[in-house]
Order: sequence, then structure tokens, then C-alpha cells
Amino acid sequence: MAEIIKGTIIEWLPPPKEGDDQEQAPEPQGLQFMERVLWVCPQRKNVFAISLDEKKKPLPVLRLMEELNDAMEHDLAFRRLVDPYAKYAKPDEAFLEKHKGTRDRSYKIIMDIAKKEPEIYFSETRGRLIREAVEEHDAQRCEVYSFLRRFWIRGMIPNAVLPNYGRCGAPGVERVIIDLDAVKRGRPSKVQLVDPEQAGVNIDEDTKKLIKIALKLYYNSRKSKENTLRDAYDLMIINHFSIGERVERNRIVKVLPPSSQLPSFDQFKYWSGKQQVTAESIIKRVGKSVFNLNYRPILGDSTQMAQGPGSIYQIDATIMDVYAVSVINRNRIAGRPVLYFVTDVFSRMIVGIYVGFEGPSWIGAMMAIANATINKVAFCAEYGIEISDEEWPCEHCCEEWLADGGEMKSLNSDNLVELGMAVANCPPYRGDFKGIVERMFGKSNAVTTKWLPGAVHERAPGERDHRLDAQLDVRQITELIINMVIEHNLSHYMDYYRPDRDVIADDVQPIPIALWNWGIVHRSGHLIEKTPDVIRLNLMPNGSATVTPEGIKFKKLHYNCERAKTEQWFTRARYDGSWKIRISFDTRRADQIYYRLDDNDFEVCTLVEADARFSQSSFEEVDDYFSIKSLRSKQNEDNRLSSAARRHAANEEVIAKAMALKKASPPEDVSNTRRLKDISKNHNEEKKRNRQNEAFRLEGQGANDNADITPQLEADIAENSPVPPVITAAVQKKNMLDTLRKTSKGE
Repeated sequence: MAEIIKGTIIEWLPPPKEGDDQEQAPEPQGLQFMERVLWVCPQRKNVFAISLDEKKKPLPVLRLMEELNDAMEHDLAFRRLVDPYAKYAKPDEAFLEKHKGTRDRSYKIIMDIAKKEPEIYFSETRGRLIREAVEEHDAQRCEVYSFLRRFWIRGMIPNAVLPNYGRCGAPGVERVIIDLDAVKRGRPSKVQLVDPEQAGVNIDEDTKKLIKIALKLYYNSRKSKENTLRDAYDLMIINHFSIGERVERNRIVKVLPPSSQLPSFDQFKYWSGKQQVTAESIIKRVGKSVFNLNYRPILGDSTQMAQGPGSIYQIDATIMDVYAVSVINRNRIAGRPVLYFVTDVFSRMIVGIYVGFEGPSWIGAMMAIANATINKVAFCAEYGIEISDEEWPCEHCCEEWLADGGEMKSLNSDNLVELGMAVANCPPYRGDFKGIVERMFGKSNAVTTKWLPGAVHERAPGERDHRLDAQLDVRQITELIINMVIEHNLSHYMDYYRPDRDVIADDVQPIPIALWNWGIVHRSGHLIEKTPDVIRLNLMPNGSATVTPEGIKFKKLHYNCERAKTEQWFTRARYDGSWKIRISFDTRRADQIYYRLDDNDFEVCTLVEADARFSQSSFEEVDDYFSIKSLRSKQNEDNRLSSAARRHAANEEVIAKAMALKKASPPEDVSNTRRLKDISKNHNEEKKRNRQNEAFRLEGQGANDNADITPQLEADIAENSPVPPVITAAVQKKNMLDTLRKTSKGE
């Protein structure tokens, strides 16, 4: 292991928690993530170091050499091989020319005091030295501190005091970070024979230690149990070999040195001690069927089935290993969404996606197929992602679809045939027959899904339920999948791809976009162009509606359209009777259906006003409404019959009482003719009598002045008297009051 010297960068790791199967090491005072050694005492007992976290405005701290060695021995710290500020050694010429004057002034201010070591590192003497620099150069005290921090953190070179260059990255500029003078051990690679500068690096003791730590952090720990060895390698390179950061599309991206100056994955795999496993051991662990699906030797190649872009599309769906929240109320856990991928077999381009709660079903497949045929610039713009047509140029139908059955075996898939496309399905439990699209689910889970809050994982006893950690809705998950798809299409290098002779002859890179563009030029004729409306029309389920006098009836709802109005369908239906028409519909929206004129033309039918209450509903909700309505009607039948029986009994009692009263009334010597003529007079008398009983009487002062005449009426009825009741004193008083009011008004 190399000695700690001036400029060495120490990267600290968290100390092991209690219960871990490893020795405890003392935690250094003032533990930081990364520190640079500024000065080592001649006796090698102490060092001054400073944190590389500029945001915290650090100052030098004193550490014991014994403390550092002990931490490195117990894998709590290690010597970083790559300086994250290496780019300051040779910044971009244009940037340097622009800020050279600023650099020279800043360096001149601190040049003299920075050389006074170790006095400048002690707080007791640092303040005095900074005051001297402020007075000598007429600078601000905060300026001097800022320049010193830059100088110390960024490598103690003049360029370190340049303005914030930390996120520029100097793309394209080579950085010498490892000693390349040493002869590379091992067999030369074929790449090295073509380009001697791609020789690679030797694995020294420091690199071995870093590999050991990377395995512990990113492969063998509980949090990284889902990582592959490739994941651990990538994380080691990104986190421990970066030379800076730069901003790309408003995102901070770490800058890495050329791959020839980094340990290779093969070296990482060799030194990690990864062993190959045999087929027999895999079969014993997972069974024969799982072995055939996931671990069998891959001797065939489905690429040879496709002649060019659009020759064959593979489609498949999976339930994502992450829980989403509701868009309306983010405290509601909406469950796990469904992810569809549509992949071109020839180029491996992902041509369509769908993320939602439909499926796996025909509706979900319908959405993915429709997405494969639309313009991706407009689609990405809906999610705030800007791309060009050249970055995702997939907006056509294909010649043949390859699926695994399920929704693609339904009658709805016959609609694809009407668009000029064939449909083929794999045998059950042999998803490996369409391994191209199956591969994308593993990649999406490894790259995106498993890092999300709410991701599915096995829970230890007492561990928090991962479903409670859900934070993203379906729209945000779709945005993440789009980012992954664009990265795959534009940069995924498929070293497993088996090109044919023509592709090899033209030296086409095995990258999806390169293969797609080459195929469009040399293997065209497989893509089918249809308008979005025609595609959606033929993807929707078909049905039969009935023209009735109330409207076009479908699933108990009624619709109208311009053609029906012009040709007076509903009048004809009332006169000649109903007839059937062919329609298409989307089960998710009941406000519209589509009258099929032919395979490429249609008429939009909308709900009539009487059924407008279902305009925001799906057909499932409509079916539920009428089913519940019918169920409740049946459930209420017993109550209705009981109520009807009670009503009939009450009615019969009233009628019987009326008949008894009529029978008990004394007969009148009046002819039937006179009885009929007296109806009008009797009506007026009854109305006058009822007015006395029906008149409003409010409770208040004088409320009892007018006596209630109801008892008198009841008495008259009880006596079966055919003559009007006697006017009581109260009635006389009321008549007198009415006469006085009329007199006062001059009536």
C-alpha cells in the first residue's frame, strides 16, 4: 500500500454498526466523506487534511497518522486513486483564457501565505496571516478564505483558484490519472492491437483494496442484495473514479476519465473471485422449467427472423416492482402499475411503451401498440421531455407482432390483421422465445425501478413495509421509463448482437439507433404507415348497437350523431322498427362510440342529453351502475310486496268505513238528476267548509281568538248529518271581523 503523502485523497466510509461480523475501528474526529492531505509532519506522526465538500466551507483539521493507518487497515478509509479535481491541472483552453486574469489575481493574494506551512493550517496563526494578505493586496477577508479553500481542496496548484470550474468537466480532454509508463501485464487485448493507447491499467494493491471495499458496499451488503456484479463495478467507477461533474440538460452528471485509464470489468470480476456455475447446480436450485427459461444455453438468434426495422415487433407486459401513489391524493397508495414494452427485433429499438393500471389486458396492449405508432416528440413533450425526431424515430406499424398469448389471443387482436399486420404467439412458459423484449424488463428494473421509493423487496421481520414508502405517481414513473428508453436507444452497446454479413460489411455499430437508421436505408419496406385515428379505431373493441326511436342504443345508453340527424334515423326507427349498426368503442370512456362506415372511416356518436350524466364514466362503471340498480331492485322486492300489502289493507279499511257511513246516512227524497245537478253547489259548500279547517293559524298573541272548528265538523260527520254544521260563536265573530275590515276599506 502506498504511503500517505501531500496531496493524497482519503475517502472515508461509515464505521460498521453494532452486530456486524467485523472488528470495530475507532471513528476519526471530524469524519468527512473525502479529504485531501495538505501537509505531513517530518516525523510522520501528524497530518493536516481538509474536507473536499466545498459547500460546508471547511478548514484544515489535524489528524494522527496512526489514526489514518488504523482506519485504512480496518477498511474504514482508503486511498482514492483518482483526484476528483484533476481537470484543474489542464482546464479547457477557452475557459483558461477567459479567466486567466482572475486566476492570477487570486493566486497572487494567497501565494505567499499558502507557502507558510504549517503555520497557515493552525487557527492561531492563520488569522494573522490572512490579515496581512488583506492589507497588502487590498482584498476582502472572505475573498482570502475562499481562495485558500479552493487552493487546498482542488490540488494546491495555481489553476485551483479559477472560478467555479467544478461542473464543466472539460469533455473530450484526456486526463492522465494513473501511471501509464508501467508495462501492462497480461495478454494484450485486440483493442490494444488497433489502438496502443487502449492498453489498460495494472491492478496494484490500492486498486485491489478498492475492489474489496466496492464489493462490500455495492454487492455483499444488505442494501445491495439485488445488485449484479456489473452494478457493483459501475458504482465503483462512478463513485470512486470520477474526476468532476458537469451539467447536462439541467442535471449534474459525474465526469469519468477514459475507460483505458480505468480497471476493466474483467479485471474487477477476476479479482472479486467470481466463480462460474454449472447447469446441474442451477437446475438443482431453480428447477428444470426455470432453467430452460432463464439459464439454458442460448444457441439460437431471433434477430435472423427479422429482415429489417418493422419486420417483427415483440410486445410483452409485466407488473412493475414498485408501488405508485394517486395523482389526486398522494397519501393514497394506488398499487403497482403495469409496464408494456414494444421492441423491434432487428434493431432492438424500443418503439413503444405504456405505464398504467390497465392490464395485463387488451386495453394495456392497445395502449402500447398505439404508442408504438405515434410521434415520439409530441409524446415526450407531454411529460416535459424534449427530444428530436432523430432521437426516437419510431411512429409506424410493423408487419408482424410476436407475443406470448394472453391478450394477443383475444378476438380483439383480429383488428391488427385488418391493418395488414400478422400476429404470432409463443408457447406457454417460454418467454425466452421473445427474449428481446423480456430483456428490457430486467434492465428497467435494474436501472430504474429498484432504486425508487416504494420498490418491492423482501422484508425482514420488523422491517418497515416498503409500500408505505411509495411517492411517485404513474405519470412520474412513465417519465423515468422514457428516460431509460432514450438512453437505451441512443447509447446501449449490444456486444451480444449478432449482425449479418451486410451489417458487418458496412461496419454498423451494434447500437439500436445505428441499426435502425441503417435498416431504414438498406432494409426498408417493412414499416406500415397509418393515421393515428385509423390505428386507434382498429385497435378498439367492436360491437353492435341498435338504432331506436330514443337514439343509438349501446349498453343501455343512447347516442346521437350527425348522420343520424341528417338521415332521420330515429323517425324511421319509430315508423319501420329498429336495426343494427357496427360500432367501435373504448371501454374507458362512455361518452363516445364510433359508427364504422368502413375499416378506415367512422362517425362519432355522442351521448344524448338524457344520458349525459354518464359522460365522465367508463363502460365498466355504466355496467356497474345498471347492475347495482337491478340488484337493488330485486333486493327491494320483498319490501315492495310487503308495503303493497299494507297499502291494500289500509285502502280497504278506508273504503269499508266510507261505505258504512254512507249506508248509515238517512236517505234523501231527491232524484238522481237533482243529485247530479247539485254537484257544483255541494262542491262550493264543501270548499267553504274546508277553508275554515285548512286556514293557517300561527301561534302568537290573539292566536285563540278564532276557535278551531274542526271538532264541530267531526261532530257533524259523527252524527251523519246531511245539513251544514251550525255556525259557532267563533264563526260569527270571524264574520263580524270580516265585515268591519270591508267597511274600513270602503268596499
